[in-house]
Amino acid sequence: MAAPNPIPAAPRSASDRYVALAVFAAVLVLIGLPAALATGASWVDWSDSAKPEQAATPTWLPAETVRATSGEGEVIKAKVALDVPDADTRSWLKSRPQQVALVMQIAVAEHDRGGAEGAQRVQRLADDVQERLNDYLVAHQVQPVRDLVIQDLVITKP
Repeated sequence: MAAPNPIPAAPRSASDRYVALAVFAAVLVLIGLPAALATGASWVDWSDSAKPEQAATPTWLPAETVRATSGEGEVIKAKVALDVPDADTRSWLKSRPQQVALVMQIAVAEHDRGGAEGAQRVQRLADDVQERLNDYLVAHQVQPVRDLVIQDLVITKP
């Protein structure tokens, strides 16, 4: 027996190819997007998109250690870190470490603890130093720091 002649396949029209492509794309989206969300792909993470004010992550810049003597005679040594808002502020602060340290030293020396002790005193000191530093930065037309934290604080009483 002779082999039957195979019937040639009918050529596909352009609309048939588009339908197949559309079905393939729909299946890819229906399977791929949930899979990407499940694996934690950052480019499909929409959970923080409604909160732009929280999108800014801190950019910490360590500053010079500040040493000062308070009006009460206490010797205060503080290691400070600054949350800078942009690269321009970062470079401006890095180019003037002595001036920035002097401004912070004056703020520490003039700090009035107002009876505060412990963590409350540290926070009040950080707020005072940040306020003084931001005044200095604004006077030089530089964006103020977003936050200032005291990483290490040593107070020696007379």
